[in-house]
Amino acid sequence: MSNIATFSDYLAEAALDEALITKVDSKGRKTKRKKKRKGFKLVNGKYVKMSSSEKLNRSKGSKRGNRKKVGKRNQINRKTAKAKKKRSNMGVR
Repeated sequence: MSNIATFSDYLAEAALDEALITKVDSKGRKTKRKKKRKGFKLVNGKYVKMSSSEKLNRSKGSKRGNRKKVGKRNQINRKTAKAKKKRSNMGVR
């Protein structure tokens, strides 16, 4: 028989296994981190519930950031295209 005493102990152990994410990098080093939870933030290694105002501010900030990211990406693409055109005109590429 297994060393787990009760079914609740089994569930608790299973929940702990699900909460951790283990990754291995290219050199074979293992890293463990906690699984992200929606509506919570990581403070000193523990998940703390975010206030509704903080969630709202984060949501607004991410929307604004995504809008800015699109414009910045377009600017980068224009400059890259311009540089490639110059290179092709010079016979470099």
